[in-house]
Amino acid sequence: MFFIFLGTCDLTAKNGPFMELKSKDESSVHQVFRYIDRFNRFVNVHGSRVVFLEVPPYSILKWNIHRGHRSPQDFIVQDKILSHRIALLNDYIRQINFANQVVSPSFRRPVLRSHTSKRGRWYTTNYGLYSDGVHPSPILARYWLRSVLTAMKTYCRVYAVAR
Repeated sequence: MFFIFLGTCDLTAKNGPFMELKSKDESSVHQVFRYIDRFNRFVNVHGSRVVFLEVPPYSILKWNIHRGHRSPQDFIVQDKILSHRIALLNDYIRQINFANQVVSPSFRRPVLRSHTSKRGRWYTTNYGLYSDGVHPSPILARYWLRSVLTAMKTYCRVYAVAR
């Protein structure tokens, strides 16, 4: 049983101490799709199983603020594009995992903040649980690790019994 985590560093690039989107179009997302497909074929051909871990939300804007960028507001649009690309990638990961009969732990759920008004409900990401917009705080890291370990325990036990 393999647990594979891809995507975070494939969607963005560092430019000095700051971060920006890696590509203007969705080519970086499609490159990760190809990586996932290659890993999936390789692992399945060799008789094992794989769980692709979903990509947690992260923020170019928050990272660049944390790093002292003089005009962090320039990254608001990039942040929205990044969120969309993460959603595309996670949808694809869910499809592949469904075909493999496995489920990834959700890294997004614990950082969602729910809001309601007369117009309905919407969600935002609580970046207060991150140390810099990218890396989780110790509490969030422990929560994510516990989620992965629980999935490993479940799938490794099921896989061992099935073999």
